[in-house]
Amino acid sequence: MARIRTIKPEFPQSETIGKLSRDARLLFIQLWTIVDDEGRARAPSRMLASLLYPYDDDAMQLIDGWLEELEAKGCIRRYEVDGSSYLDIPNWLKHQKIDRPSKSKVPEFVEPSRAFDEVHRASDADLGPRTMDLGREETAHAVSAREPSNDDPKVRLKRRITELYLRLSNDPNRPSIDTGQIDVWTAQGFNLGIVEAVVMDKLEAQLRAGKKVRSLRYFEDLIREAHEARAPAKVVDAAEPDWRALVRRWKEKGTWPSPLGPAPGYGGCKAPKDILAEFGYGVAA
Repeated sequence: MARIRTIKPEFPQSETIGKLSRDARLLFIQLWTIVDDEGRARAPSRMLASLLYPYDDDAMQLIDGWLEELEAKGCIRRYEVDGSSYLDIPNWLKHQKIDRPSKSKVPEFVEPSRAFDEVHRASDADLGPRTMDLGREETAHAVSAREPSNDDPKVRLKRRITELYLRLSNDPNRPSIDTGQIDVWTAQGFNLGIVEAVVMDKLEAQLRAGKKVRSLRYFEDLIREAHEARAPAKVVDAAEPDWRALVRRWKEKGTWPSPLGPAPGYGGCKAPKDILAEFGYGVAA
């Protein structure tokens, strides 16, 4: 929801703001209209470009550079929580007077969750006693390296999925994708390597083909098939496999455990004849 905000007249004279490019300054001001009453907002760059620059076709390619400028000067902080991107404006509540502020629904910034970690030495912006101090002066020793703050494999995978989606998706109604399904799959016992291989490959193929992907659950059947193909089939007991379940899986998904010999439809299949006939397979000699 867009909001009415205040710009103080001393803002253009700030040396800190003056060191930003004109495009970054405009972006900074426009961000004020979409952050909530605690100065926070969702921040996938594709979403920001569509909201703030609806008539500028090149904004999608340029906005990341403007955001980096603002972050380098301490005007904003970008961070990630559960695979979703957010930003906040430091000192927002100190310098914006908001009547009856609403409680933020956006997760707050905390150091360990920061997606783009830079170290700044704080210094007050010289905006005068009545000017909004919305950032901090960058020092000559600011660290520009951007390293993930969390080495957890699931976090890395979520970040890769989000970056791929933002880079290739052309769905303006869904500027980001929920990566929480990764937690569900790993809790169900799916191998993370299989999940990563399937999702990254199929998601990229779908997006490059111009198709809309609403949810990662779209790939669940493929992940399940890949997982089952790697593991031995479950059997009722050591003496007798559950032939009906195995033949059904072969018919529906085309997977058959090699230790049980030839699959249905091939000569030498060991499945009982009545079960083969139930699923439409003749008995090969």
